[in-house]
Amino acid sequence: MKSNKRKKGLDQTFRPKHKITKGSRIREVLEQGERYASKHFVLFMLEESENAQEEPKLGIISSKRIGHAHKRNRAKRLMREVFRIHKGWFNWGESVIIIAKKNIDLLSLSDLEKELEGVVKKKHDKSKPSTCSEDSFSPTAKNISSLHFPMDRTAV
Repeated sequence: MKSNKRKKGLDQTFRPKHKITKGSRIREVLEQGERYASKHFVLFMLEESENAQEEPKLGIISSKRIGHAHKRNRAKRLMREVFRIHKGWFNWGESVIIIAKKNIDLLSLSDLEKELEGVVKKKHDKSKPSTCSEDSFSPTAKNISSLHFPMDRTAV
């Protein structure tokens, strides 16, 4: 007989509770969060202690500079999927905004994962340089759920 109880912790779903939908919250993350840039996107992250019991949340900005609607939608789908799979890379209570840059629609899912991993690793190296190594940060490592990425409150 199956149990209806769900395990406590991060699941690999992307539900409405994982989205940042209010414009005021998006502006707050963009203004107060830390900024990390890569070739195909810009990532803003803001961690708040009062939301520490909530799972990480994602907001995606994909403007017309990306291209026609089908390109913007593909970019958003890719970014949502990477976030869904790798929610463990982000702290509980953290809000994440991803702003897509031109040509992001040309990336494969694995390329986008590698690029996001590099950005999150850059964030982690900046906040705790002595505890992160190349081997321990691999997304396939068994201890990915035990990694903690503390947030430095200074703006970049």
